[in-house]
Amino acid sequence: MKNIMLFLLVFTVLGCGKKRSSADSFSTSKIVNSTERELIVAIQYDRVAIEKIYGKNSYQMGTLSMENYPQLSFDRKNLISKVSLKPKDSLMIEYVNSEKPKFEIVKMITVYGAPKTLILKNRKEMSQKFIEKGNKLFLLEIK
Repeated sequence: MKNIMLFLLVFTVLGCGKKRSSADSFSTSKIVNSTERELIVAIQYDRVAIEKIYGKNSYQMGTLSMENYPQLSFDRKNLISKVSLKPKDSLMIEYVNSEKPKFEIVKMITVYGAPKTLILKNRKEMSQKFIEKGNKLFLLEIK
């Protein structure tokens, strides 16, 4: 619960500092578990990008996960967060002021438990796999 509150506080503070016009456009990217089994999602964050955007030491356990998922583990050295994704559930990866996902702070995404392990090694691969499903909603659906 503390992690959720900390994330909401950071999100609110960062959001209040920017002036937005009514023409600003936000996109959302999510991983959707359409299977009947639990998946493990490992997200490796980009330390350089995070420090450039948010400042040094702005990454801590709980502040990098985008939804209310308890982390199974968090590797502070490599900035890898692992979460469990229940059947028929989704995990938000990014909500950004852009027409399309940028994956600015995400370095790599690995999904374990699918028929084959899915590894998205860079932003280009992520952009290709997250498909727009409607009004700036981009999904990576695991079937």
